[in-house]
Formats: sequence, structure tokens, C-alpha cells
Amino acid sequence: MTKKSILTLLLALATLTMAAQEKLVRIDSQTLDVRAGSPRLSLFYSEMNRLLLPQGAGFGVVVTPSNGLQSALSYDARAGQLVYKVAESSIWKATKNPDQYQAPAVKTYTLDITARQARKLMEMWRDAVGSSEVSPDNMLDGSRWEFFFTAQRAKATSANHPLVKLFEQLQKAVLAGDPKMVPEK
Repeated sequence: MTKKSILTLLLALATLTMAAQEKLVRIDSQTLDVRAGSPRLSLFYSEMNRLLLPQGAGFGVVVTPSNGLQSALSYDARAGQLVYKVAESSIWKATKNPDQYQAPAVKTYTLDITARQARKLMEMWRDAVGSSEVSPDNMLDGSRWEFFFTAQRAKATSANHPLVKLFEQLQKAVLAGDPKMVPEK
């Protein structure tokens, strides 16, 4: 093989590897059962949802960094707003002793968006979460980004996933209070 063909082959393999890493993996029922079976995990996930997601959340993402504060960005259909919430201290650490649990404070930021922007975001979320593949071998969810669309849940396997990039863009828009930063088309 020539150097050029070897380089072409390596480039193609690198591209395929990157593309394979940029996917959403549907969270299977076994993972949800594990969460419900452990008192600490059950408390952690129920408190993350209670503290970080508005009651009218139809789609969004819950972010659990390995060494940071949990946050969520969601669309509140009742209010017509993007809602970004971040815990002021670790929910995971607070659930260490369920008998002495005290919920951390949460900061909330909102941004009114147009119905057109909401539809576009909803379509993107629905398509991405709905087309995610099932992967039962990822039972103990160590993911950072857990996307949801109604009852469906999926996790990003890479920080390069387009929805992770979109989350970062939307987070900046909400914090800046600038609806022009939200895609409409």
C-alpha cells in the first residue's frame, strides 16, 4: 500500500470512529430498574427530576457531571419558556445519607421563546431521542447528558453529539437572555 492509501484509510477509520461515538443510546428498562432498586439512586434521580425539571417539561436534558453540579435545560410547555436550572450544591452528595437528606438550593433561569423556536427544538429532540438505539449493556448510567422527550430517555455517548452542542448553545442563550441565539429554522 502506498502512503496516500494508508493515510486515506486511517482518515476514513478515524471519521467512522468519531461518527460512532456521536450517538444517543436509549436508556433501557434494566437501567431504570437498577435506579429504582437502590434507595440512594432512587432518591437521587427522583430529586434531580423534582428539583431541576419544571412540571410542564416536555423535552430537555439533565446534566450530571462527574465532578460538578447537576443541571437541566428543558422546555416548559405551560410557560412557553426554556428553563435552565442548576443545583447550588451536589444532589448526589446530599443523597449520601437518605435519612438526613436536605435538598440543595437551585438557581433558575428562564427565556421566553417563540412557538416556531419551540417546534424546531421539539422536532430535533424527538428525532434524536426517538432514533436512539437500545443498548442494554450500559446498565449503570455514567453519562453526563441524559436527553428526554416525553417518556423516552436517551444518553449521549460523546460530548461531540449535536444535541450536546445544542444544549451548550441554548444554555448560553438562556443565561444571556437572548432568544435570537435559539435556532428557528
